[in-house]
Amino acid sequence: MLGEEQLRNEEDQLRDKQWFLTEQAMQPPPAPAAKAKIPSCFSFNESNTRLVKPYLTAALRSIGIKSDVLVQLPADVDPAIKERTYTCFEWPITQQRKGKKSERYAEEDEAAPQLRKHIKAQLVHFGVRFNTEGGFKMVDVHTQVDALSFAVDTSIGDKEFSGGTDAAVIPFAATQESWSEQARVLFELKPPGALSNAELTAQQGQLLLIGSMHYTCHPAIVVMTDGKDFVIYSVRENSVGSFSTLREKGVVDAPPPPSATDAMQFVAHYLIRVCSASPAFSVETFDSAGAPAPAPEMQSALTVFRLVKQKVMEQAAPLTEQLEVDLMLPGPERARAMAATIATWQAASGLRR
Repeated sequence: MLGEEQLRNEEDQLRDKQWFLTEQAMQPPPAPAAKAKIPSCFSFNESNTRLVKPYLTAALRSIGIKSDVLVQLPADVDPAIKERTYTCFEWPITQQRKGKKSERYAEEDEAAPQLRKHIKAQLVHFGVRFNTEGGFKMVDVHTQVDALSFAVDTSIGDKEFSGGTDAAVIPFAATQESWSEQARVLFELKPPGALSNAELTAQQGQLLLIGSMHYTCHPAIVVMTDGKDFVIYSVRENSVGSFSTLREKGVVDAPPPPSATDAMQFVAHYLIRVCSASPAFSVETFDSAGAPAPAPEMQSALTVFRLVKQKVMEQAAPLTEQLEVDLMLPGPERARAMAATIATWQAASGLRR
């Protein structure tokens, strides 16, 4: 009996297999995969980094940036800064289920204000002057999600990039509304673990850096942090400089990365020794006779910074010419014409609306 049952099972399995093969043979061949459509505008934090990368590389090369370099903490950091130690931020934990022990990190919108206050307090601890004449202030700009958007003409075509940031350090005397023109440091606040995505972190940081140069009157640095780890981006002549506290993946004998204290010293040094705290700062200041020599970090950034400003001016030249024509119109008609000209130019340029 056992042999007959086993034989029947084998016959059933054979019939099932024959049916499956017959069905597969009757299926039409799969249609060729549709070619992925490339959007006209990329978000700074677009998750498909492979799609963005060639356009980001082309955008960097269009302003003379050809490589990435690791930078170190400057040798001339003030001893008063060097003796300070950074206190890491503890991202809040919330209860995932009532009455259960399982927990999760608080949402970014809930924790970011606390992290912003923590970073400001730590910068004060490291000697940066806040909320006083000749010093700086930190502003919350996370709701202005496309404030640093820009368009660029690259070797592989025109492309728009859209994004903003979470917080900015600006001169104390500047108005909050002018933050994108006055930013000295841009802070992108991240939940725990987010910085481990190295490709997305680099993409967003570099796009923030390019976007800032389209608007600011002063070179800025970009700081991406979850309160414990830091990745800092700056312009260094023909390179993007990165300073990271994250250990490099896949490198067994790599030296230990900088610490969070090193990162905060880097930012404090930039604000205290490199930046101008005057909202009247202009790159032309360094070209005037008798002007003091800028710090090496500033001098290193100015070549690319000037090139970006030149491209923005070239892009805006047709706008200036049309506005001059509009100015010759009668009063009421003049205002309407100028408003229409500016709106048309903003839409065509991809710059912030």
